Amino acid sequence: MLKNKKALVMSVLCAVASVGFVMSASAAEQTMHGNLDEVVVEGRADVLPGGIVSKTGSVGIIGDKDVMDVPFQQVNVTEEAVERFGADPSQASTSILVNVPSIRTSSSTIYNDFSIRGQAANAYQMRVNGIPGLFSQNNLPMNMFEGVEVISGASVGVYGTAAKESAGGSINLKSKRAGEQDITRYTTTFAGASSWGNYLDVSRRFGNDKQFGLRINASHVNGETAIDDENVKQKTFAINFDAHTKVSDTNLLLGYRDTKVENSLRYFDFSNGAITKLPSAPKASNNYAFKGSNLGMETTFFTLNHEQKLGEDTKVFLNGGYGYNNGYDYLVTKSSRFDVLDNAGNYSSKIQNEPYCVKNGYFQLGVKQNWTVGNVKNEFALSWDKNWYRGQWGNTNEPRGTVTGNLYTGSTFDFISTNKGKALPGSTQQYYGWTAVNTSEIGKASVTLGLHRHTASDTTAAGKNTQSSATSPLYGVVYRPDNNFAIFANHTESFQQGSVVGTGYENRNAILDPTKTKSNEVGVKYTNGSSVASLSYFDMKQASKMESNIDGKRYLTLNGENSFRGIELSYSGKIADKWSAMGGLMYLDSEYSKTNDNYLSGKQIKGTAKFSGVANIAYAPQDDMSIWARMIYTGSAPLYTSANKELTVPSFTTFDFGATYKTKVNSTPVTFSATLFNAFNKDYWLARPTYNYGILGNPRTLFLSAQFDI
Repeated sequence: MLKNKKALVMSVLCAVASVGFVMSASAAEQTMHGNLDEVVVEGRADVLPGGIVSKTGSVGIIGDKDVMDVPFQQVNVTEEAVERFGADPSQASTSILVNVPSIRTSSSTIYNDFSIRGQAANAYQMRVNGIPGLFSQNNLPMNMFEGVEVISGASVGVYGTAAKESAGGSINLKSKRAGEQDITRYTTTFAGASSWGNYLDVSRRFGNDKQFGLRINASHVNGETAIDDENVKQKTFAINFDAHTKVSDTNLLLGYRDTKVENSLRYFDFSNGAITKLPSAPKASNNYAFKGSNLGMETTFFTLNHEQKLGEDTKVFLNGGYGYNNGYDYLVTKSSRFDVLDNAGNYSSKIQNEPYCVKNGYFQLGVKQNWTVGNVKNEFALSWDKNWYRGQWGNTNEPRGTVTGNLYTGSTFDFISTNKGKALPGSTQQYYGWTAVNTSEIGKASVTLGLHRHTASDTTAAGKNTQSSATSPLYGVVYRPDNNFAIFANHTESFQQGSVVGTGYENRNAILDPTKTKSNEVGVKYTNGSSVASLSYFDMKQASKMESNIDGKRYLTLNGENSFRGIELSYSGKIADKWSAMGGLMYLDSEYSKTNDNYLSGKQIKGTAKFSGVANIAYAPQDDMSIWARMIYTGSAPLYTSANKELTVPSFTTFDFGATYKTKVNSTPVTFSATLFNAFNKDYWLARPTYNYGILGNPRTLFLSAQFDI
């Protein structure tokens, strides 16, 4: 069976290569005779050479800005990058995100976990067209999105209220919208061992002045990934409608996805006190799932964005959306992990049914006003917003069986029951508040001042309600001595809702203040028109809970603190004729700076590496061909066992290679692509910040595609 699969892969690859060779020869012959039609390449003026980073992007309610004028580190990933790095459906979103130096992946084929400047995050923290909380933790298909905008550092001051927020930064996904040229595009793909995909992308503009746009995206993926006996089934459908007039802009997105992963479990917990040394990473293609292991996620969502001019300098805006995530056929080990028991790699875990559903609604109303005082130009934005969030979870305490096994020999399991529970009632959370931001242009400098305040209300299934409020300021400055350089600095703050002190403490039932993260950053940016580079130093301090002993009595307080300091360097653009590069480095010094755990005090925060980097290089020998390579490096990270023993997750480096070729079959433009992820089949552990987890990395994965513009 394995030989047949390998033969099939080689056959497809040879077919693509041979077609590319024949078409290349044909194109050369036609060029000699002057008969080759011009190939139309879509592009944006603000896209840097290499095509994977844009100079402009959205900065929340402030609006679209050139990255040189933004007082933050910001990377705006383009549609070409989404297609290139999101090719493999089993790792699409995180493979795109790791191109941003501040982001490190800790994902598997079922979860898209990652971190921003050491702060753990996943799709819960992502926004879609500015709307938060529409997706769950599960791996996210990316075929309906044309770009990803990443701001490093706390961003509540520019985006507003969100039920789930990462203090490390913000990620905004931009839906595909109709461009000036009509598109009817069909793409067929092959990935992993036998995963076949079919994608449709249709775009039209209509109306007297083509003021209306419609873009439809659909996909169907089914088959085995590069992991033995792991299967992915995925269906997506999205419609994006936009309308542009002289006085208004409207965008409406309706989306659906159904992703089901069968036989996939990659998380291992190494906190057991009997472990004194981290077991070496097993073969990456190993499968440890038990028979019947599944995780399905069905998501229905919409976003609405509208902006209306009331005068030359005044606009009102409305943003809203809703997402419903239904976790079905959800049979996994407890917390989707295995508990490793010893140095030999033996493990055990309970089998559980954990169905859940998450409902999230959002509404924002605001006004923008441009005003001038003397020579100072100002842009002011004020908004009020509200986020409704409700999660319903299965009975995770009900055992369904036991899985035992070894990292190097696999799993055995004892299946008790196939009865599946229902999602139980959960708490209802509401977040509401206001945001005010003003940016002033004063000569060569721009100064941004903002203030955000919101209240969090949490009502349990039993009807008990708790409330907490907090205020976060925003300060930012950009000074541009000339067109090439910018010096910037910012102070931002982020916070999570207050929490209720549980039993066992003298101050039980007290409501702790929201947990704040305060971030300061200073840096410099450079551009020469064909490239952008930035370098900054950041310092984040995050409040944390800590036990205190007062007169022999235990109290739970917010006197603890974790710190994250570091340097972030990024670059994108042209490095030579026909050559482009994109990537960067991050140094992160994390520390348990205030804690009553004497062992952890002063130590590096678990799961965080000090060094990481990504480098992309692309060569385009001619307009219709490109070859690229990517290197991803992640440094070693500590884990801590219950017996106060430090384990080390080793550093690792992976390489990806790819090529694209554009030609015509008869009169139909076709783009052939081939990508090899983890080309040297590196076996490695991924660490997850704030957890004692080792996640087994993905094995070498081949991806082939043929895209037809009909």
